[in-house]
Amino acid sequence: MRTLLSSLVIILVSSPVFGQGPACVSDPSDIRDVAQAFSSRTGARFVLDPRVSAKVNTLGIDLDSIDLPVLTSIFNMHGYEVLESRGVLYVVPDPAASEMRRRLDRIEGSEAGQTSIRAPASD
Repeated sequence: MRTLLSSLVIILVSSPVFGQGPACVSDPSDIRDVAQAFSSRTGARFVLDPRVSAKVNTLGIDLDSIDLPVLTSIFNMHGYEVLESRGVLYVVPDPAASEMRRRLDRIEGSEAGQTSIRAPASD
């Protein structure tokens, strides 16, 4: 009886529902798909630099519930900066952000309508 009980516990712990089996592992999501899910849900408009490319591990993150600070953190973690101008979010590689700011400034005529969005620093 004890052996049967031990075997049952081992089976339950190793199953995907109760243990660390395959159900707990998430395939990485393309960063563009993450932005698309956010855009579809919120109506946010994006312009993504063609160099924006990454796989995002979304363990414990529900793509249907992320907010802008989480999305910005995801982009920042992968080396991208999010700039906002006239209601459009521009995602560019971090080194290209200063050049993009200058271009947006020329289009708008001032810095007033453009901001850089950064994830808050963690303690």
